[in-house]
Amino acid sequence: MVDHSELYDHAKQYVVECARKRLRITRSIGFGEDGHVWATNQNTAIKAFERATNYNTESLCYERLVQAGIRSIDSFVIPKFLGKDDRVLVIEMTLVTPPYFLDFGKAHLDQPFEFEAGGYELWDQECSDRYEPDEWVLVKKSLLRLQSIGIYYYDAKPGNVRLE
Repeated sequence: MVDHSELYDHAKQYVVECARKRLRITRSIGFGEDGHVWATNQNTAIKAFERATNYNTESLCYERLVQAGIRSIDSFVIPKFLGKDDRVLVIEMTLVTPPYFLDFGKAHLDQPFEFEAGGYELWDQECSDRYEPDEWVLVKKSLLRLQSIGIYYYDAKPGNVRLE
């Protein structure tokens, strides 16, 4: 179970350390099993993670996207990575509006997840059921682009991969 008050304390600690930017948390904009996200007065988002594994994966994905010079994939915008604090498991990024790709904490790096027999087909069907057929074609094309830089993304749902 995610302790959102502890995550909020981590986010506030990050903000205090970024005082030179006059950063303030303004409102909660999302949460899930991995952590919580808050908007700031500087049009950024601060994401505090529950687990180091998800934090590390998301951090590495953003670093890889920066190194590859990728800010968008087709029509999907990816938040710009602005900073992180390994001690409190917090990442800062720009706020984005749809269409966007978010939440890389459950991605796999450099090699795909090994599904059991028939598991990939089941995952593909579950994802395609979440989108209109033409939308799923766009999402899948973008997933292939991520794979080209070693990011295997399996959390494709409308909250994370949102079209207009």
